[in-house]
Amino acid sequence: MDAQRLVLHLYVFGQSQHSLRAVDNLRRLCEQRLDDDYELVLIDVQAQPELAEAAQVFATPVTIRIAPPPALRVVGDLSDPFKVLQALGLEHRGNEHAGDDHADSTPPARAQQEQPREH
Repeated sequence: MDAQRLVLHLYVFGQSQHSLRAVDNLRRLCEQRLDDDYELVLIDVQAQPELAEAAQVFATPVTIRIAPPPALRVVGDLSDPFKVLQALGLEHRGNEHAGDDHADSTPPARAQQEQPREH
């Protein structure tokens, strides 16, 4: 990344099917599409509920781009790499999405910009 390392937090709930799929999909996306300059942190909300509460995670799986700012969230199993890159503001990183024109009616993954919290 230019000046700041990409940091992604993936919150999952135990070994559920959705959680395992999200972990596999995000790892694959990072390995295949992103430069080596990233950090991926997996957080099991079942084992560490205090981290989920602090991050205001109420649904899983959810990926939060921590850095660079602004923080962005994507909920779901991350099955479409192009939409995930787009939702996390990373579409300029990685390879072209070969053979996919995205002219279908599937809505893009939704990202939610984090609002600064008052402490």
